[in-house]
Amino acid sequence: MGENQRLGYEDVRPLLDRLLTLLQARHPVFFNEAELADTPWLLLDIQDHGIILYDPHAILQRKFESLRRRLRELGSRKVVLEDGSWYWDLKPDWKPGEVIEL
Repeated sequence: MGENQRLGYEDVRPLLDRLLTLLQARHPVFFNEAELADTPWLLLDIQDHGIILYDPHAILQRKFESLRRRLRELGSRKVVLEDGSWYWDLKPDWKPGEVIEL
């Protein structure tokens, strides 16, 4: 494309569509240290595909490391369905009455 040529909407539409998709898929989530201590269920998904934007004292990073270690101990796995949705099988060998603590 020459120096004096301008891009039209159709030229940039694919980029704009992708950008809009990315922006819609992002949801900021804020936790304080006390809230993290209870291991909110949302942390399962955040530790899997979230992005830490600000954690100056590495509190969230340490929580994720602890959570990932616990998930490994339990044999947990994320199960992705054909439609793209997913669920967590926290303890594949779980038995009725057994309490799972993260």
